[in-house]
Amino acid sequence: MSTVTHRLIAAFTRPPDLENINVGRSVMWAGLAAAGLPCALLLSFGIVYHVLIANVALYATLVLLYLALLLVLIGVPSRASHWLWRHMWAFLLLIGLLCLAIQSLIDESFLQPIIFLVPIIYVALVYPAARVAAVGLFFLGLMNLGIWLSGQTEPVAFLFPTFGYGTFMAFTYAFVRLSIQQAG
Repeated sequence: MSTVTHRLIAAFTRPPDLENINVGRSVMWAGLAAAGLPCALLLSFGIVYHVLIANVALYATLVLLYLALLLVLIGVPSRASHWLWRHMWAFLLLIGLLCLAIQSLIDESFLQPIIFLVPIIYVALVYPAARVAAVGLFFLGLMNLGIWLSGQTEPVAFLFPTFGYGTFMAFTYAFVRLSIQQAG
């Protein structure tokens, strides 16, 4: 096999590189705010105007679970956070399915998909570019599935979020990697 093939295989099989977790802590806090604020805004619209959200109580519960899961990795080191960092695949699967459930409950595809963007911060801290790209594509697929499950069928409901958040994911990766380089 060629060197490129070996590097690609290594990118998808090696364990997470946990060396840069502390470097990205401020970026993770910013990501938490970036996800939490739009969710709070959409929840308030759902409560006050009775629009957008199919089940307000379930939406609120899932958003709180999402934020709690993000906080486990940002917060004080614990057994749970250590396990999640070591088993990033489990965290990504869990949070991806949680994001899918949240997105499927809301008839909005402009602000809500930001929840799919935040986990890319964590991925960019511990994985090489090829693996980050694969996770990003997986999350974009989950995002579109969630939009479709919410009942939106117009092409614009899929195209704008896919290209917009796909671009944001690329910028997020670049920003996190730049932060790591500057800290080193």
